[in-house]
Amino acid sequence: LTKQERSLIERVFSVKVYDHYGLAETIVMLHDFGDSIYFNCTEYGFLELLETENPEEKRIIGTNLNNYKFPLLRYDTGDLAIVENNKIIGILGRKDQFIFDYNKKVPSVNFYTTFYKVDGILQWQMVQESKNEICIRLKIDSRFDSKEVTQKLDSLINLSIQKKYFVNEEFEKSEEGKINPIIQRVLNEEFISF
Repeated sequence: LTKQERSLIERVFSVKVYDHYGLAETIVMLHDFGDSIYFNCTEYGFLELLETENPEEKRIIGTNLNNYKFPLLRYDTGDLAIVENNKIIGILGRKDQFIFDYNKKVPSVNFYTTFYKVDGILQWQMVQESKNEICIRLKIDSRFDSKEVTQKLDSLINLSIQKKYFVNEEFEKSEEGKINPIIQRVLNEEFISF
């Protein structure tokens, strides 16, 4: 839940919004009390926050306490938390759900907000296979002009790398048949030289 999303929901529905983070593997469960500070439900799982190259980002590692048949011990969720003064103040999501824009990582959450701002986009997917280019697949409502949609989107996506658009073509699926919005095939090491 981004700050913008929280603010919009609270304004539109005149309610206080509480964020929740959990996993299908029932490893850890975090929630806030509407103040953007996340607390771990200790009866659910044991949480560890491991260092990354960025002191404000920590890897979320968990041990579930409710799975008596096959507990997962020190399971790396693949997610990152934003930490300030030893408190979790946000969830970045998957560590591999970033777009690399030359010398910086752009979290996928930035793109979710952008794609929802553009009318006509029904579904989207970003695939980065090289450090110089990103492929953006779009499913666009037939009532909208695809050229206008991609031009508007192009003006909103602030990336230095080249963007290629593929409209109403097949989306890439994972082995499980899921369509992941961000597919990152560029390794961090490729960007060390920048």
